[in-house]
Amino acid sequence: MVASAEHPIDLILSELGRYAQDKFTGKVTINLTAQKQWVLYLSIGRLVWAMGGKHPVRRWRRHLLKHCPQINPGQMSLRQNDLTECWDYNILVLLVRRQLSQTDPVLSTIQGIVGEVVFDILQNASLIPRATSAIPAISIQEAPGVRPSHLGVLQNSVLELEGIVDKVQRQWQQWEAAGLKSISPNVAPVINSLAELEEETSPMVYKNLVTLITGKRTLRDLAWMMKQDTIDVTRSLVPYIQQRIIGLHSLPDLPTPSFLTPPSNTVTLPQERRRPTPTPPPKSVHKALIACVDDSPQTRQVMEEIFTEAGYGFLPIADSLNALPLLIQYKPQLIFLDLVMPIANGYELCAQIRRVAQLENTPVIILTGRDGIVDRVRAKMVGANDFMSKPIDAERILKTVQRFVETIR
Repeated sequence: MVASAEHPIDLILSELGRYAQDKFTGKVTINLTAQKQWVLYLSIGRLVWAMGGKHPVRRWRRHLLKHCPQINPGQMSLRQNDLTECWDYNILVLLVRRQLSQTDPVLSTIQGIVGEVVFDILQNASLIPRATSAIPAISIQEAPGVRPSHLGVLQNSVLELEGIVDKVQRQWQQWEAAGLKSISPNVAPVINSLAELEEETSPMVYKNLVTLITGKRTLRDLAWMMKQDTIDVTRSLVPYIQQRIIGLHSLPDLPTPSFLTPPSNTVTLPQERRRPTPTPPPKSVHKALIACVDDSPQTRQVMEEIFTEAGYGFLPIADSLNALPLLIQYKPQLIFLDLVMPIANGYELCAQIRRVAQLENTPVIILTGRDGIVDRVRAKMVGANDFMSKPIDAERILKTVQRFVETIR
């Protein structure tokens, strides 16, 4: 255990530098007070994996969807002996070994997760006072030889410790220079006053903020959905935060995935080299099953939040080529189609749906960022029932669903 009267951030940087120089292999646990703990896994002085902190599950899921959108975390099952402390790293190793993902997207997932963990360590360390002789501000424990997975370490996945620390330190300095030192990227913004926000913003900005800021997404979640840097998103909200139009509150982590042991003694992940077939979606006793065909993981996540919260069953489909068999299999009561998708677009898929007897009367709604009269006419010509523009507005979506679901009952 290491304890010092140095400022915590200086001590952490010093110790990490020593581990790199000594080419340490094993597990390093960093404790900042009893409630805050992070774990780094090193291999010959280089960083292999990092975990702990505020939102380990949310963080893992966000980066997996960002870099490996073809992988659905909800469709995974593991053998009992794979449910180790680093189940998240184990899954990434399995994705590569089973050729369910290319190596580069998995490495990008690891880099993104590790970067966030190191950032959170530096931010939290900077916010606590220098240690006293009675109460050490920080403790660091090491366990030589410990690996993040019994499956080994992914080839070419190790990161130069000093390089990643230098990069994240620059990010933290930019965050601090922007006046964001006391704002954690893990907090969730919430709109305190819709009237004041509408008064202070343009109609388009107001619509986007109301759609995105639900109180259930962290600043990092929003940045991912908006495809922007977290610092840029947070900086843009600061004026409204200062006026108390937007507040910030703590958000719990997502539930730990429930990995069930499959009947056979094998690891079950999405089908290798085949189009994925989702497990039957949860169906409400009282409400309809809604399908959404969209290649954007962000859009599917937003739609899932809207429908599951309202009590509807939800069927997300990422691959337009695989959409028709799944729609026939599950027979949803309402279908949302993205207009712009690779290979088969919304118009083409809608025309195919109308040629299937089981789906010919199922309401279809086209979703698009385009909202021209030509697009609306073409949508009607291929049999679409409605045409809705993005960004997604939860209230409008639910009103539309209620209208069509009531119609078909």
